[in-house]
Amino acid sequence: MPTKIDVMTVVQPKQAPDFINNNLCTECHTEQTQRWLGSDHEKAMQVANKQTVLGDFNNVLFTDAGVKSHFFKKENKYFINTLGAEGKYADFEVKYTFGIKPLQQYLLALPKGKLQAFTVAWDTEKKQWFDLYPEEAFEPNTPLHWASVAFTANSSCMECHMTNMTLNYDVKKADYKSTWSEVNVSCQACHGPGSHHLDWAKNPEEKQYNYPNKGLVVNYKAMSAQQSVESCARCHARRYSVSKNDTHGRDFFDDFMPELLREGAYHSDGQILDEVYVYGSFTQSKMYQQGVDCLDCHNPHTLKVKENNNNLCTRCHQLTPPSKQFNTLISKEYDSSQHHFHPIGSAGSQCVNCHMPATTYMQTDARRDHSFSIPRPDLSKKWNLPNACTQCHEDKTQEWAITAMNQWYGKQWQSRFSIAEVIAPARLGKTDAVTPLINLINDPKQAAIIRATGLDLLSNYGLQGLDTRLALLSDNSPLIRVIALRGLDSLPNEQKFNVVIPLLNDSVQSVRIEAARLLAPLPEKLFTPQQRQQLNEILEEYKAAQIALADHPEGHLNLGNLYVNQGKSELAIQAYRQSIQLNPYFLPSYSALANLYYTIGQRQKAVAIFKEGLTFIPESGSLHYSLSLLLVEQQQLQAAVEHLEKAIVLMPNQAAVYYNYGLLLQKINRMTNAEKAILKAYALAPNNQRIINALIIFYQQQKQPKKAKRFIQMLTR
Repeated sequence: MPTKIDVMTVVQPKQAPDFINNNLCTECHTEQTQRWLGSDHEKAMQVANKQTVLGDFNNVLFTDAGVKSHFFKKENKYFINTLGAEGKYADFEVKYTFGIKPLQQYLLALPKGKLQAFTVAWDTEKKQWFDLYPEEAFEPNTPLHWASVAFTANSSCMECHMTNMTLNYDVKKADYKSTWSEVNVSCQACHGPGSHHLDWAKNPEEKQYNYPNKGLVVNYKAMSAQQSVESCARCHARRYSVSKNDTHGRDFFDDFMPELLREGAYHSDGQILDEVYVYGSFTQSKMYQQGVDCLDCHNPHTLKVKENNNNLCTRCHQLTPPSKQFNTLISKEYDSSQHHFHPIGSAGSQCVNCHMPATTYMQTDARRDHSFSIPRPDLSKKWNLPNACTQCHEDKTQEWAITAMNQWYGKQWQSRFSIAEVIAPARLGKTDAVTPLINLINDPKQAAIIRATGLDLLSNYGLQGLDTRLALLSDNSPLIRVIALRGLDSLPNEQKFNVVIPLLNDSVQSVRIEAARLLAPLPEKLFTPQQRQQLNEILEEYKAAQIALADHPEGHLNLGNLYVNQGKSELAIQAYRQSIQLNPYFLPSYSALANLYYTIGQRQKAVAIFKEGLTFIPESGSLHYSLSLLLVEQQQLQAAVEHLEKAIVLMPNQAAVYYNYGLLLQKINRMTNAEKAILKAYALAPNNQRIINALIIFYQQQKQPKKAKRFIQMLTR
């Protein structure tokens, strides 16, 4: 028998575990391997060869929007001849396949180690080529051309389609030396690097104390449901990095920050809009709140659902629900026509079609919403939202769906609370949205991502709700703590220091670096030497996280913003310039650089930056608007009018644009149009004191006291 080991005297291994060859995993774990083989994870990315390439490369020509793509083979390699970044047709070798169903994309090799996801893909069901952006021709060096940074797989895709992928981008040389352990999502992508587990497996009885959890980095058995979901969210979430390298076994928020329910990504009721990869959708759900995780429905190795049809849902939602596991389940017969009012076996009788409606991305890829919402055709009519009823019955109206649901369930379903009634008005900047927002933020029954979204929208209202924001700096959710910090930029220095400095010691990295960002511009005298050292160390972590994605403009923009806060203008200018160089269509970098030039007194350079931005993004209303304000300062009034008029067309719901347009028209004595513009601003923001004051002054100057008196009374109230 082996000698008994004294737990107290065993020295834990100092060396971090390494990634090993995946074949060493599959030798022992045969059952799990058989399930994994053929899965979307196993085939997430593959070396291009005759076994893996599904598309037709037999000398096939595909044409869309005038661009020709020729698919062919040469010497057992696969090639695509198409329009490249230089505006000329050339042959590009296919290095890797991407996915297997319902489409397969191809990664093309470009110089300096760059791999680009080609935007013509193979439909694996219809067996045909198709363009991800049909009937649209994108010129080389524009954002949606396949060779642009948006389709650089090294930094946009491969991290989640491979195991242990590291970008290794050299900014100065503009080249990639990306590395990885496995060309797919293998065992260690989820379980973590396996060298300690392999060491344990060679002599498990003697090594059990050296290697807790059998040497595995990720201990799924010890995880809470939330931690289990977050282990999947490392890839199945729309998120950005807050660390240089994401590390297995750490808190999700030590490495990532997820996208909030922002306009453009989600509908105002939380339904998916853009491609957001499940996490932000699922964490809104009651199921998530009650401890359901991904593995309750999905097999972790095949990735398939554990039951087909309604059987998956009725394992829990039935007359005798597993209340010991989930104690809020209601005893009810859901899989019946008395519940769904559709013929048994029909599409309308399927739970997922009503409660998980699908949105199609990339022309063919239908993804189901995981917020498990209840259809609300009444809100579809009010806020222009999708609902499962009319998505299925495309020939019917919202009124038809409302009538049908009234007949089935009575009208009480319309009184059920929906976040759309708060989020939609707040997105429009309605002044009466503040109190409902604060109520939503403070509602403990709401999911953290919903409360954080409300808190983010509250930032548009200045320091209103400041007490709420300050109280949430100690919230249990790191997501809420981060967003609470983001609304404190305008606090006086000493108050900001006092409320933010404790969060440098937060247990989660995403919170610490947000706190450091806020503290970076504060005067030296507020800090002790220890606090300043701690701040500098966290800021270095923040900078490392930005540099880790140095081939994308966002990281350089963030660095520029940090340098501005630190008063390092030259470094900020360099960072903003690098951001623009990487992607000349990235709007925020122009605004940030122009604002910096303006702040340091270089007004002509600010004008030049706005004009440079407009050469690439002529449809940017914010650039036209910002440029017009600068031109007014320089007394170039006619040019300012032209840019403001373009801004109005591009941003028709922005009160500030009409307000400034009206003031400018007054200045050049176009009084009739000036009155219309300021009244339009008032209609968009009826409680804005500046706009009301502008109307009072206008009518007083035009000797119209009755009209002036009306707005004086409003201002008084």
